[in-house]
Amino acid sequence: MTDKVKRIQRAIRWYAVSALIFTGFVIALVIMIPLQARLFDVQKQHLAYSRDVALLVMDSYFTRFKEIAVQLSTRADGRHIMMEYNEGKMSPEKAHEILTDILKNAFINHPALISITRLDKNNTILASVGNAFISAKVVQKIINSATKFYGPFVFGDQQYLVVTTPIKDVNQKKIGMDMLTFQLNELENMLYQKMKTELGKTFSFYIQDGEINWILNNKNRKNNYLISQNVYLNQALIHSAGEKKSGILSDSAVKNGVVMAYGFLPNTQWGAAVFSDRADLYHSIQHIILILIVIILFILMLFALGLSAVLKPLSGRLLLENKELEELLENSQRKLKSMNEQLYQLAMIDSLTNVLTRRAFYQRFEEELSRCKRFSRSCVLLFIDVDEFKKVNDVMGHDAGDFLLKTFAEHLIQSVRKEDMVARLGGDEFALLLTENPEESVVSDIVQRIRSYTQHALKYSHQKIAFEISIGISFYPADGDDMDRLLKAADERMYEDKSRNKDKK
Repeated sequence: MTDKVKRIQRAIRWYAVSALIFTGFVIALVIMIPLQARLFDVQKQHLAYSRDVALLVMDSYFTRFKEIAVQLSTRADGRHIMMEYNEGKMSPEKAHEILTDILKNAFINHPALISITRLDKNNTILASVGNAFISAKVVQKIINSATKFYGPFVFGDQQYLVVTTPIKDVNQKKIGMDMLTFQLNELENMLYQKMKTELGKTFSFYIQDGEINWILNNKNRKNNYLISQNVYLNQALIHSAGEKKSGILSDSAVKNGVVMAYGFLPNTQWGAAVFSDRADLYHSIQHIILILIVIILFILMLFALGLSAVLKPLSGRLLLENKELEELLENSQRKLKSMNEQLYQLAMIDSLTNVLTRRAFYQRFEEELSRCKRFSRSCVLLFIDVDEFKKVNDVMGHDAGDFLLKTFAEHLIQSVRKEDMVARLGGDEFALLLTENPEESVVSDIVQRIRSYTQHALKYSHQKIAFEISIGISFYPADGDDMDRLLKAADERMYEDKSRNKDKK
């Protein structure tokens, strides 16, 4: 796998991960931006529903108290005693004795009762059982009150409610009154059990003389303080008591913020309030966010699996295509190398004689002259021309001429040293460059070997090719310090040698 494919795969994975992160971020924003406002609405709806349930529980609770009071006030034996007492047929002592027994019987049968007090038509106490801790002044206040449910009263760590019920004769004329005192702490527990809410989040209250009285649960002092000491909420409730309407109040001035749903029991000063703070909301949000995170992660996991399923065959195709491209590239490189070698051969090596071409020879000649100048060396240039080569071509044919040139070039290669150079400058002209400070004896020996080769005719296709050569020699640095001068000197001496050869004939 090439680096390019690896980079492509890394880029695809990076873009895929970035897309997943961006998608998750967008989903979270789309869901979470309206979520808070929606949660507040849901919270208010939940509080309103809880308030309605609390009012039903309170109504059931007070209705039970009222039924107990009505049962007691309508008992025939008790009403008969009251009628005889009011008519003067029974003494107060006798009435007290009989009524006390009747009240004790009712007191025993109803554990929620704290005390029962019976008054005559003049509001004088005739009989009383239980813990009658309410003062005469308060009793008089209760008698003058129009409500049937009066309280709450606090005695010790308990709260109490007084229920008043008139006693009437057969003509529906009032002949007395019962005052039943009930323990209210059961109401808070009953609200908790029925509504399944956190203890201390639902309260009942009673408005009397322009003040609000809360039925508090001593087990949750924090909520007691939060609800009872909130001036804004208390004033708003007192103001709403006159209209007897249900509603929702919120107070963001306190530390965590409070939202409260409230309502009133019909024909009473009693009501119920259910409140919540932002801590509850944030707790709910944490659960919702956790669920959303799980859902988003699940969606992203499915997306990642799908993306992986798409990328896997794509990567396979990329690898296959890359392998094909690599093979194509290798083939192209091999062909290019072969073509370069061929071009090099054409440009630097003579195709007929396999010696250097004119271009290659001149290039290497310049390089050798530079070395000679740098290291103070000498070199020798030989120009060689095959005399009357045209006659060989004309008489024996070009194949014979090519054979002559090729055979003579091979002899030149064998005649010089390994460090020397042999080149065909064109046609029947050859050049030798003797390097590395050649001595005169070496030069003379090479020239002698070359000339001796021409003394014997070459055999070619049952024919003999006789030929002669002319040689011109120039010396560096004696004949010049550049290539042009050395070439010119060698060329002139070659033509001088050619003239001498003609004169000999």
